[in-house]
Amino acid sequence: MGGGIIGLSTAWRLSQRGMRVAVADARIMAGEASMAAAGMLAPGGEAHGDSPWARHTVEARATYPDFVSELKGASGLEIDFRECGALDVASNDEAWAELAARRAIQERLGIRVREVGEAEGRELIPLLRPGSFRALYYPDDAIVDPCQVNAALEVALKRVGVTLLIHEPVSAIEPDGDGYAIRVDDASGCRVLLRAGSVVLAAGAWSNEITLPGRVASHLPAPRRTMPVRGHLVEREGTPGALLPIAREDHLYVFQRNRGTLLTGSNEERVGFDRTPNPAVVEQILDRTDRLLPGLFAPRAENSSWVGFRPGIEGEGPELRRLPEERIWLAYGHYRNGILLAPRTAAYLAGEIAE
Repeated sequence: MGGGIIGLSTAWRLSQRGMRVAVADARIMAGEASMAAAGMLAPGGEAHGDSPWARHTVEARATYPDFVSELKGASGLEIDFRECGALDVASNDEAWAELAARRAIQERLGIRVREVGEAEGRELIPLLRPGSFRALYYPDDAIVDPCQVNAALEVALKRVGVTLLIHEPVSAIEPDGDGYAIRVDDASGCRVLLRAGSVVLAAGAWSNEITLPGRVASHLPAPRRTMPVRGHLVEREGTPGALLPIAREDHLYVFQRNRGTLLTGSNEERVGFDRTPNPAVVEQILDRTDRLLPGLFAPRAENSSWVGFRPGIEGEGPELRRLPEERIWLAYGHYRNGILLAPRTAAYLAGEIAE
């Protein structure tokens, strides 16, 4: 249930184990967070503490080259994947102290990071603004084009006979004999879409809108709630090769795809499923980008912006587990790291379900 990158990757791995698989989504495949995501594979920018979740991001990053290579072979499509590194810039003592504290934790996680001086920093990113700064360089941080990954997954799934069901707003997963009835509630009424022996709930920020069987014992943890966390991205076309590493400063990130497209973003808003970009937030992102990389996103009229709904969740890390006494697996709440964690999540779920 859910045709984002988590659902599609999991369906691919399950099909490789000889299972008959269907993927259902209320809209189109990869039409929400998976399409709107930037596609950074960057434990250096995300892992701020030593936790199982942080270690998973490091492990997931290490597997990504093989995942991309295999998926390209299975689909015949190209995927823009670049191990470009990232430069984290600090312009004052407070910002540097925060980076230094983060570095100490990250080195324990096995994340490669080193301090660079201004000369090397400007060699890595010549567009950096004038003035003094200190910086950390993360050579293993990378980027991938999520739209290309999702397109390749769709092609690979169709080639192996996985059923892709779009515009099917699943409302409930109900016990049905030895398996489950997947119910849809739409304009035509409530109906059974399909029946399945096992179910993966991977509907991102919409996961809690699907009713689960009410058989979980009261002393066991209930499924954690997810919520949409809106983020803005701004894009413009640029000359390929203008920006090689990811540039970061105080949660702002800027990077460039191989074809030349530049992206910048940073904010988080809890405003429900409001799809309308906030012009004031877009201007704030562009102002901060101009301070870090002057002129890169000028003139403003050539920029475009959009929003995506990250699947936020209560507590740390995604909800990734089997419901007790059910053949239902939860796989949502990956927040800012769904693209990065998708291959690892899919491999885990396929192994669990195949047992």
